[in-house]
Amino acid sequence: MDVGEHPMAAVTSFRLFRGNSNLEAFLRKFEFELNKSATSYFNSTHPDLIQQIIKKHAAHLQYVSFKVDSSTESAEAACDILSQLVNSSIQTLGLISTAKPSFMNVSKDFSPFPAGILCVADHCQGLRELALNYYMLSDELLLALSSETHVNLEHLRIDVVSENPGQIKFLSIKKQSWDVLIKHSPGVNVVMYFFLYEEELETFFKEETPVTHLYFGRSISKAILGRIGLNCPRLIELVVCANGLQALDNELICIAEHCKNLTALGLSECEVSCSAFIEFVRLCGRRLTQLSIMEEVLIPDDDYSLDEIHAEVSKYLGRVWFPDVMPLW
Repeated sequence: MDVGEHPMAAVTSFRLFRGNSNLEAFLRKFEFELNKSATSYFNSTHPDLIQQIIKKHAAHLQYVSFKVDSSTESAEAACDILSQLVNSSIQTLGLISTAKPSFMNVSKDFSPFPAGILCVADHCQGLRELALNYYMLSDELLLALSSETHVNLEHLRIDVVSENPGQIKFLSIKKQSWDVLIKHSPGVNVVMYFFLYEEELETFFKEETPVTHLYFGRSISKAILGRIGLNCPRLIELVVCANGLQALDNELICIAEHCKNLTALGLSECEVSCSAFIEFVRLCGRRLTQLSIMEEVLIPDDDYSLDEIHAEVSKYLGRVWFPDVMPLW
């Protein structure tokens, strides 16, 4: 709902909608947009509409997300709204920032966002899903979430995003903090989306990380893939957009040997020899239920050609399989 250009029209239409019998279902999901800058590409949710939601319909909310700019004021406003939703039935909470908030550069104390998360977690016993940017994540936040006896997270999504290399310094999360989270919420899916340049990935996967789903939107190095194989034993799904021209034979086999829960793999703009790929599939076997590999990724070798590979892979998967082919436009 765009309330930036015509706020009162939006509020009026919202009031008219109140008589609809489907209002409660409609209001189970709402996104608050908070923005200080007049040059931002998105408009702020009008204060009147925010108050309508909080005062009249907070009890119905189950899926809440916040989109904020980088200002401290917007983060504090989001925290203020969160503090007023403590008696709601929130199950999913998403915190999306269009840039690194300015307060993250000047304070080592608990920032408004994590404080708001804990405020909700302390009162909303139904909280099961949490999505946030990586810079909001900390050892303190994981430990605090794990101390809430009534919070049993099922889904933790972490977006790791950078537009300019070196703009953000990514701090590592200690293995002990991850361990406490998994002990507290053993079934949680930890989903990480990476949109970083290769040099910015150096911080990650040096220690065991309980990530279950990994998506890389930019090129990653052989070294990082090797760390993933050694330090991500809970991995279920791996999608790699690009790697360059270095064959990933050893790294892929390492992942198959150590990531015993892996069921899905997607590769594009990478290189893997046909022999190594077949060995990978043999090690994973029929638990590999999703396998999306571009034909250009597979490099023929002395043992297998592209014409032979589909039969071997199909044999180990227990179903007919062919590599994906780039369409001809």
